[in-house]
Amino acid sequence: LRYVARLIDDRFDPQEHISSIIRTPVLLLHSREDGTIPLHHAHQLEENQPPRLTIRYVNGRHIAAMNHAENRDAVVRFLDESLRQTNLE
Repeated sequence: LRYVARLIDDRFDPQEHISSIIRTPVLLLHSREDGTIPLHHAHQLEENQPPRLTIRYVNGRHIAAMNHAENRDAVVRFLDESLRQTNLE
């Protein structure tokens, strides 16, 4: 993974792409322990946070963050809330 992390640079800046998904509720999980995706990408999104973007900082390295029950629970809660809102609109 460390090698892959070196390939991901600012060419993949999330600011350029977030507007294309702004109509859909989005949950972004990011860990300070993630060695693959730079933490500043999450910070940039947070600064210009679109209305339907929820950012949650979690524990665990990259994909391993889903090994933590509290992170999985957060995803389920987000999906539940998003589906309820979608059904109300």
